[in-house]
Amino acid sequence: MISGYIAYRIYQETLRQRNASDIVNTETNTDIQVKINLGSFEPIKGTPYLMAAVSSQQIYRQSYYEKEASSTRNFLFFHVNDKSSWKLIPNNNFLFLRHEKLSLSTPPGDVPKNVGGLWYEVVKADSDGDKRLTESDRKTIAFSDISGKNYTEIIAQVDKVLGTHQLNDSTLLFFYTSGAEHFVTEINIPARQAVVTRQLPPLE
Repeated sequence: MISGYIAYRIYQETLRQRNASDIVNTETNTDIQVKINLGSFEPIKGTPYLMAAVSSQQIYRQSYYEKEASSTRNFLFFHVNDKSSWKLIPNNNFLFLRHEKLSLSTPPGDVPKNVGGLWYEVVKADSDGDKRLTESDRKTIAFSDISGKNYTEIIAQVDKVLGTHQLNDSTLLFFYTSGAEHFVTEINIPARQAVVTRQLPPLE
């Protein structure tokens, strides 16, 4: 009985569906089932906009088990006053790893900090050749208005985001690695432009 139970559990474990996140398979495979989902709408503080993630689930067989890969592919914005809506980008071809809000300063005594824009960490292409879009691929840093309009790509060929520091309403310092080097780029937030890029000193 014990042997039978162990064999049954091994069989269950072998055939159960594996789940993975932040992975987009780029293989042209008719056996891959793709389902696009819309997430929950969340308000963007101090604005009339709501924002929801557009995600995909890819279900496919790998070896002897079924696997499901989920990922954020786009964002949908909604205006609460006129009930209009639009997507951040026209298609769902990219993998969005992260998005962050940029705060606007408020006078002393005011509690909320309104949002002045959004930045995104995006994988656009399979740079390591493994036929998947993942965090291991090179990233692009993009900005948009707080409404999700005027999507603009600013920094390319990013291997790892090291951090950000917002100096004021119009200036963001972006730290990252590209290749074996470390860089900081100063970004003009309203113009969505890189002002200057400097290489950081070598660590050794």
